[in-house]
Amino acid sequence: MLAALLALPGALVSAAPADTWTLVAAAPAGVGTDPLFALTTNPENPALVLYATSSGEIYRSNDGGSNWSRVASGVGKGVFALAFDPIEPTHVLAGTRAGGIWRSEDSGATWRALDHGTENVRGFAFSVGLSVAATDRGVMVTHDGDTWQPAGPEQASIAAVAVANGLVTAGAEVDPAVKGLPLFQSADSGASWKQLSSLSGAGSAVSALGLAGTKLLVGTNTGLYASPDGGTSWSTLSSGVLPATDFTSVATGDKSLYVASDGGASANGGVWASGDGAQSFRSLNAPVPSVTAVALSQSTLYVATFRPVDHRTFIWSYVDDGGPPQQPAAGTVPSPHPVSVAPAATSGKAANGGQWYLALLRGPELPYLALGALAVLVLLLALIAYMRRGRA
Repeated sequence: MLAALLALPGALVSAAPADTWTLVAAAPAGVGTDPLFALTTNPENPALVLYATSSGEIYRSNDGGSNWSRVASGVGKGVFALAFDPIEPTHVLAGTRAGGIWRSEDSGATWRALDHGTENVRGFAFSVGLSVAATDRGVMVTHDGDTWQPAGPEQASIAAVAVANGLVTAGAEVDPAVKGLPLFQSADSGASWKQLSSLSGAGSAVSALGLAGTKLLVGTNTGLYASPDGGTSWSTLSSGVLPATDFTSVATGDKSLYVASDGGASANGGVWASGDGAQSFRSLNAPVPSVTAVALSQSTLYVATFRPVDHRTFIWSYVDDGGPPQQPAAGTVPSPHPVSVAPAATSGKAANGGQWYLALLRGPELPYLALGALAVLVLLLALIAYMRRGRA
């Protein structure tokens, strides 16, 4: 009986306490001191999870995060995004830094490069017969999964994309060349675009896009907004429970919607759930408020958080049963150790084996040290010149 239970997809995840935050990876391998943005889970099997790092490594777990194995390295110059194709659940895409798009056809076990360009790829969206990628050179599209073509708007560095009802919506980072919010839409798979100017006064950058039934959701640097008619009219959702801050992720299930924010590395971030199509939200009280990525499979959430005080990254699981959120068990989360700079003359030597001066030469403060030394030299030369003139 036990063997049969464990053989069921997602059985290991479902065994976790409902409505309770569970730490599945503290300081995940390969992440270092960078936030984790690339996180995904199989839409049909919540026990299958992938994450990727800023150094270009991809890790995979078959048991809900209890064990991880590295399945790829050297993927671009880092990975910004991972996404399972909900229409072909064994297919996964990776968006890289300066390395284009990579693809796996065996649920993330092996990988190959599809596009050998130098684009930064930050996100994906899918519909039947069409996949869309957000890049720093506009949108890219494919109809066969393998051959990707640029589709504009070329002037925009796209941060997020969504596809629904034949419309492709793309949101960009701050763009001085665009008046208003850089939010664009295409009704012909990217052949032509128009700017959605109806969402005025909603910030200057788009950070997330998603769908809640027939509603289009847009996360900007000033909050979360919803449109029931594909972008013609809008309402703000960032009042009451939701903060007016950056939203990093939108994840949609059959009955529930989840939105996440990093809070600008403040206590304003977190994860919120809605079971009524974005009419109302409840906070899930994330253990660390700065949330950088969210992935959803059935009722299981995987959440990546970043603790600014010591640059620690964590991956959590949360089985949402609609009850009051419970924090992780006491003692499971490492205490913070604030990042500090030790005096170079004492602990700097000890930390670098007596080579403390090399750390200074290699560090980011070198230009400022050089300017300081130059200023001292100029003062000394001026003093010498003054003294010589006084003796003459």
